[in-house]
Amino acid sequence: SGEGGAALALSLLHPFEKVVAVEPSQGLHDASFERLSSLRDNPDSSASLQAPVELLCGTAPDTAWTGADVVLANCARFSDAVILDMAERAQDLAPGALLVSVSRRIPSPSLSLVDLRRLPTPWGDDDTSVYIQQRVSDDSNADRPRAPYP
Repeated sequence: SGEGGAALALSLLHPFEKVVAVEPSQGLHDASFERLSSLRDNPDSSASLQAPVELLCGTAPDTAWTGADVVLANCARFSDAVILDMAERAQDLAPGALLVSVSRRIPSPSLSLVDLRRLPTPWGDDDTSVYIQQRVSDDSNADRPRAPYP
C-alpha cells in the first residue's frame, strides 16, 4: 500500500465493491490514512471516491482475498515464504480476478500472465517489473505447471 496512492486511485477511478490496501509499516500506514482522511474531509475537492477504501496495517497473508476483483501487491520486500503464501491465496480469487504484483511474479497455476510491463519507480533510478495476472477457472488450470519461481 505504501502511502495509499494506488488504493486511492482505484477508488477514484472505478466503483469497486471495496478497495483494501495492506501496508506492514506503521509509518506508511499512518501516512496512507492521512491521505485518505484529507481526501474525504476536503469539501473543495472535485475528486470523489467511487468505492469504500479500507486501510490495514499488516501483511498480505493477513488478509482474505475472497471476493476481491483486483489485488495489488508491491512485492519488492516480501520474503520467498510470503510470495509462496500469496500463490496459495490466489486460489481464493474468483475466476477473472486480477492480481497485479510489482517486482515479483506470483508463481501459481491458478494465475495466467496477462501482461508484463517495465515501469519507472518513484523510489529509484531503475525500472521495475509489473506483472498482471488473472485468476483462471479451476478447470482450465488442472494441467498447468506452477510458474517458474521469480
